[in-house]
Amino acid sequence: MYQQGDTRPVMWSDRLLLWALTILLLFTPLAFGTVEVWSIALAEILVLFMGAVWVAQMIRDGQIQFERTPFTILILSLLALILFQMLPLPMNTIKLLSPAAYSVYSDAASALNLQVGWRTISLNPGATREEFLRLLTYAILFWILLNYLRERKQIERVVVTIISIGFFLAVFAIIQKYSSNGKIYWIRETAQGGEPFGPYVNRNHFAFYMEIAIPLTIGYILAQSPVRTDRLTIRERLLLWTSQHTSKSILLLFAAIFMGAALLLTGSRGGLVSFSGSMVFFIIMAVMKRTARSRVVRLALACCGLVLIAAVWIGGNSAFLSLERLEKTFQEPSTDERAILWRDTLRMSNDYVRFGSGFNTFEEVFPAYKTSTTQFLFQYAHNDYLQLLAEGGIVAFGLVMWFIVAWYREVTARWLTRHDPLAAYLALAGMTAVFAMLIHSLTDFNLHIPANAIVTVTVLSITLNAARVTASGRGSNGQSGHL
Repeated sequence: MYQQGDTRPVMWSDRLLLWALTILLLFTPLAFGTVEVWSIALAEILVLFMGAVWVAQMIRDGQIQFERTPFTILILSLLALILFQMLPLPMNTIKLLSPAAYSVYSDAASALNLQVGWRTISLNPGATREEFLRLLTYAILFWILLNYLRERKQIERVVVTIISIGFFLAVFAIIQKYSSNGKIYWIRETAQGGEPFGPYVNRNHFAFYMEIAIPLTIGYILAQSPVRTDRLTIRERLLLWTSQHTSKSILLLFAAIFMGAALLLTGSRGGLVSFSGSMVFFIIMAVMKRTARSRVVRLALACCGLVLIAAVWIGGNSAFLSLERLEKTFQEPSTDERAILWRDTLRMSNDYVRFGSGFNTFEEVFPAYKTSTTQFLFQYAHNDYLQLLAEGGIVAFGLVMWFIVAWYREVTARWLTRHDPLAAYLALAGMTAVFAMLIHSLTDFNLHIPANAIVTVTVLSITLNAARVTASGRGSNGQSGHL
């Protein structure tokens, strides 16, 4: 069985992987963002199942094929660093590599009158092991999608899946907002407080999903019609307006408006700033490429305007209250608390500057650096960059920043040479979604929410493949290794 434009048969394993990915993308946000042990375990099992299917498919084909990319060594290096954090070492070595950890172990041994044996750089190797398994799951997912999602139709299906889930979440969240009894799904109490919105425990994390889905929607709208329409005759333009592509574009625009309205109604300041910044990025990049830039600018501005209108129509005063809250950001006490939290996290980072305190140890280590008078226990630094620096040190921070730069460099280099609408606009949309993530990570911990991390990994993978997909349906210029 073949799909039009494809160059190889569609096997049972292809369908199984796509269905497994669809279930993963749907399940993770609906399971409260996948922040509980049971949902995290199910998500990890599903990814491992996908990995097993992928390996079985390569064995069936008679070769282990793995694409050579500059990202593989960076990901493996980060995973190796986390393993190194869990490796028992002599105390003299700990003193050399992490003086702050040595001091903690020495003080604890003195207080308990114990002999100090071998210890790990991570102050809680059990917690670091949990984070290692989680990051390994994301790495496996990235490798599967990067090596597997090469077909044009596969990429389109994944994009449509994310858009559809985003639209469903937006509609559900709006309905729940105006009929809510304070519980998620009207039945589930939040165990530790929070500000629920839709299926998410925290409205800021819901806003993040919208920031990812909206640029993909706009990019997919642009990919539905020809790059140049000024050369069409009147008859051709009339046919274009009545075509199936135009009908699809209208539906997609409707979805984008609803998602934008839901984002605005969350009242998330980080979400609003990130979305606005990503739209500016979208327009600047489109102008830089000089391909149908007027269409891109018009559509981006139209979406922003329609989102505001829809939010006011649906939410009334709630929309204005969200904008007013954004305006008064620097006057709120929470802003001062956040600044103190970041300052204290920087002091912690300075002590564990080389290899960090251990991934997933922030909650245990930070109280020694906390100067705020608030009674809250901070599990996260509300800044993914600072928390990465504190838990992983300058080595982990450098590897992640290198990955981001290498990713943008790879996608941009391919995107600038592409004229195929699907490749050009989905690559631009993916870069925009990742840019929104980078902005929001300055003020929140979205990448510690598995549902948001999984959709981000998916976008990172499909953007790379979309930037090189050809009109014939297959990716181009890929380098693969064979074992």
